[in-house]
Amino acid sequence: MVKLTVYNVQGQEEFILVNSVQSRGNYSICFDANGLPSGTYFYQIDISCASCEGNWSALFKEKREMVLLR
Repeated sequence: MVKLTVYNVQGQEEFILVNSVQSRGNYSICFDANGLPSGTYFYQIDISCASCEGNWSALFKEKREMVLLR
């Protein structure tokens, strides 16, 4: 399960770009930032998988900063 989320500087969720089961491989996502003002944003990727009990457990989580300039 992969979730890719964009947050504003206050930590509020702006967009969920991906929220689905993905097979292994390399992917690219086009991010349409129309409607967002210039500024600092954060994106976070969460990767999890189902355990034998059917519960989702986190395998990887990373948050990075990006700057949007208009």
